[in-house]
Amino acid sequence: MVVNSGTYPNAALDQQFSQCELRSGGHHPSDCTVFGLPRHAHVPTLHIRPALVEDHDDLTPIFNQQSEILTRTYGEYFLAELIAGQDDSMRCLACEVKGKAVGFMSVTSEINLDLLNQCYELAPFHGLRKPHPDDQAVPPRTPTPADVVEDAAAVNARPTSSQRSGSAAGSEKGAAEGGEAATGPDAIETAEKLSDAVAASAKSSLLNEDDDRRIDEVDEENAENEAAEEAEEEPEEEEDEEGIVMTPIASPKSLSPEVPPNTAAARVARNFQPVYHGESNAVVIQLFAIAEAQDPRSVDFLPHVFRLFPDADFAIITVPTMVPEFSLLQSFVRVTPKPNCTLNQELYVFHRGGLACNLEVRAAKPADRPSVARLVNSLRLKSSLLKDFDLFLNFKRDPVKHGEQIQAFVAQCLGQLVGVGIMRKEADSDAMYMRSHYNIEDFIYYNHHRKDEHARLYHLAVNPIFNHFSKLFIKEMMRLGDKTCLSYPVYPSSAPEELRAKYSQPTALSYFVPVRARRQIQYPLEKLGGNAPSERVLMEQQAFALNHINRKLIYEPKVTVNARIVVVGASSTGISFLETLAFCPHLRFNNLILVSPHGLPGDLEPDEQRECMTASGLIYDSRDYACMSLRTWVSVVYGRMTKIDRKRKVITVNGTARVPYDYLILSTGLQYQPVAPLKKAPSQRQMLSAKRLPPHRPRNMFCINDPFDAAAALHWLDRRLDKQRLEGKLIVYGRSLDAYACVQALLEAGVRPQSIVRVLDPDSPNPFEHDDHVETQVEAALHASGVAAHRGYRLQQWNDEEPEPRQLELLTFVSEDGKREVHLDCCALFAYQRLGVDFDCFTAVNDACLVFDGRLVIDANFHTNDVAIRAAGPVTKFQRAYHADNWSHASFNSKIVGEQLAHALLRLFDPTLDQDTEPPPEPAKLIPQFGHTPKLSGARLPGGYHYLHVTSPTIADYLHPTVGDEGRYLKTCTKEGSYFRLHLNQYDKIDSITCLSREPFPYKNYIQLYGLHQRLLNNLASRFKEKLVPDFFEFFNETWALAFYHDRFHDFRDELRDLLSTRPLSTAQRAQVKEEYARSGAKRALETRFLNYISYNYYHLPMYAKPEMV
Repeated sequence: MVVNSGTYPNAALDQQFSQCELRSGGHHPSDCTVFGLPRHAHVPTLHIRPALVEDHDDLTPIFNQQSEILTRTYGEYFLAELIAGQDDSMRCLACEVKGKAVGFMSVTSEINLDLLNQCYELAPFHGLRKPHPDDQAVPPRTPTPADVVEDAAAVNARPTSSQRSGSAAGSEKGAAEGGEAATGPDAIETAEKLSDAVAASAKSSLLNEDDDRRIDEVDEENAENEAAEEAEEEPEEEEDEEGIVMTPIASPKSLSPEVPPNTAAARVARNFQPVYHGESNAVVIQLFAIAEAQDPRSVDFLPHVFRLFPDADFAIITVPTMVPEFSLLQSFVRVTPKPNCTLNQELYVFHRGGLACNLEVRAAKPADRPSVARLVNSLRLKSSLLKDFDLFLNFKRDPVKHGEQIQAFVAQCLGQLVGVGIMRKEADSDAMYMRSHYNIEDFIYYNHHRKDEHARLYHLAVNPIFNHFSKLFIKEMMRLGDKTCLSYPVYPSSAPEELRAKYSQPTALSYFVPVRARRQIQYPLEKLGGNAPSERVLMEQQAFALNHINRKLIYEPKVTVNARIVVVGASSTGISFLETLAFCPHLRFNNLILVSPHGLPGDLEPDEQRECMTASGLIYDSRDYACMSLRTWVSVVYGRMTKIDRKRKVITVNGTARVPYDYLILSTGLQYQPVAPLKKAPSQRQMLSAKRLPPHRPRNMFCINDPFDAAAALHWLDRRLDKQRLEGKLIVYGRSLDAYACVQALLEAGVRPQSIVRVLDPDSPNPFEHDDHVETQVEAALHASGVAAHRGYRLQQWNDEEPEPRQLELLTFVSEDGKREVHLDCCALFAYQRLGVDFDCFTAVNDACLVFDGRLVIDANFHTNDVAIRAAGPVTKFQRAYHADNWSHASFNSKIVGEQLAHALLRLFDPTLDQDTEPPPEPAKLIPQFGHTPKLSGARLPGGYHYLHVTSPTIADYLHPTVGDEGRYLKTCTKEGSYFRLHLNQYDKIDSITCLSREPFPYKNYIQLYGLHQRLLNNLASRFKEKLVPDFFEFFNETWALAFYHDRFHDFRDELRDLLSTRPLSTAQRAQVKEEYARSGAKRALETRFLNYISYNYYHLPMYAKPEMV
């Protein structure tokens, strides 16, 4: 500790630190004094000795303080019996302080290594066995070279989400306590998260190869008579035997760059499981406990463990997933569980080489080149790493990128090279882009760092057994490279291959913090001219997820959470929940799992036609998903939940595979259901009872519920349009906003309007009930285009009452009164008639005895009747005890609902929050309020209209609002058909926004108008009354309004509100409020804050003049 001369540490530190003596003959600084504290003086090294039976009385209270399970299970004297039963294969150690035993460790060499290798990725540790000549550690190259060349030519494939080098496992005891390895046909397709892994993928045109293959399978089910013809044109990709898409890093089955990741050779490598025949090379810590005061020195046990077992190189320990990580585990490496593992234990591994504390980090030298090549030989992107390493050795710069500075460092331990890291100086343009597009200032004050102190990490590879030194390696790289900030981008699978190949996945990505992307202003550049932001702010780059670390964050340890949190359903609520957990900077969630039939949204390459086929909640778009990169932190299981076993805490996926959980989150949302015909004119009761699903959906019936369904439908449609085999009518059944968007997508896909027929079910709600003008214009556009419509009809029968048709050919619709019928030749049916709960989800919930009353019943804190199962989103409803049947999560913004659910769960894990050990009591049954964030909807509508609707989160959205006490409407409508309507509530704040225009408009800007007072918008109401605002589109697109669209403007408003709240005015002063406001100095304070806000964000707002410019 260095302090100024003449000053001394405070009393608390003065007792611990002592002043360092000056070295004779050296240069002594005269302005500071150095104080030091030896580690052994603060936390003395523990005295470790063999455990004795006499230690029982000292150790038993320590065990009982943590858990009484052992005492209840094995008896009061289990510890004495364990110590007395020591032999050559099982030894016990104790640590002693002042003659008293304060810690205990029991170690045994009897391990079920076959089970561990079956359940965990132990290839980086050679299966915890010694080398043997018969080991099968390298995948066989069964594909012929011709197969590899053929596959490489068609490498537009789905990215292979690789596993990490460090993660989890279990012991024989762990299996006996409630887990086993699922093998064979029970295996399901999964995608492991990318943190500490190598990501390898290639660009695709519309769909990735695996997605395209699955869509082909759907298409074959829908058009079996074309299967042979399509097989000749597009050969099917061979199915993986177990459907597992995995490629662990730093293991013998990792692929080299010469083998594309989704070829036949790659599939053989993915399915290959190494087999080891050598003797055991590990011991297991089967029992461990230590007093809290001595916990930081737990690692002192390990040298004695390896002295007792000199033939073992590894020590392993398993802990239950719900146990918080303790000090001993910080020196271990967590092992990744395999997808088929259902053990409830986490496995940690320690190598005896980790006892060496002399890790040396230095700049790379030419002599390190062979050692680096050997270290990264198993990495797929080793060629990129070695190329940058050679550039550093030869030039120290990149001659292609304007002489960009390159720095390479290596880590050595006991003379062996165990790590390599390469970083580059951040270009000025990239640094400004990151500042303006990401909330990096949540972690640093940007102006306190020089431009040359920012760097970008390109490669970081560390030997798995030294992975716990990764943070030290990064710290030393930054110190030696004179950097204070280090960033690492993760590009989506749709990014160009040459861009993604520049970065190899670092093995220490979990130490970085993900940085949220910032919402950007949509600038009217033609109006701004020279006052527009710089090109460094406006330039379009490939979207990427930013991960960041700096000197301060290096010294802030993350709290590791191993609890298995399984989210069912990739709805916007579920994605918001996962985003909130993944972006907690001080928490590391190791077991976030998403169960979804089509994986994470955003995995498909952006496609405008596909995105226009469904209405949007405007919560996330493709760029948002790319900037989040949840695949870095979330593992994905592809499938549908079909069963919940509440007792064993396991869900079943696709009827066979099992996924264990500690906390289960149900956020499936609502889906459009397949329709079934009525056999006679229905009554209302018959309509309610007819909501059954057909046993087998006809192959030309489409329910578009997500981008994958839209892509499959367009894929099916494109094939028939190309072959001119579109016979019959494309029937859009339903009246939802998605149905209108589907009609527009079909027209844009090239379908003739005469081939499209709309059938409007009388029971479907009108999506434009809030504004008749929008419905009038859209219906007029449909009529003008020639699209036929039948209003008030229900599906009566299909194919002459065929019970389970494979193909719909003739549909009969009947009017509401049953007197009129319409017969339509059917080419395809798009069902938008009813939103409901997924049938598989309902069956699983109902069979698990979770309360279901039309929707899944929850309380105000998201709890179901099972404390381990929570739910959120439109799939839920509140208990009847709340007397709020008209309110549900569907009434609110789904992103805010997901965030509130995450905050409720964080109380179980975040040490900075009050811990909730059980559901909090509810003295008053009040439904929660999810802030003032509006509900959003948007779509491309027939006639080429762009549509936006913003409304307050109330049930009044479904009713006709009344004017008077509810406020007033302001509308503008131009000759070109552009329509803009604002609703001002009784407080003159904007309460709803409706926009309809054939020209694209900056909808993200207009959403920010919600909640603003009309006086803030240049006295909007009075200007409109004086007819000074003929067009709201033009009015809100003027440059004066851009500050309102800034992503930090709402924070600025909150700051001003806090400022004014410190100066409350009495009732007697209200008549003189303006005079008092000016005289109190608040006016000047507000002006100063506003100028500071403009100045700090000037890179976004250069169109505003600062005082020194006037």
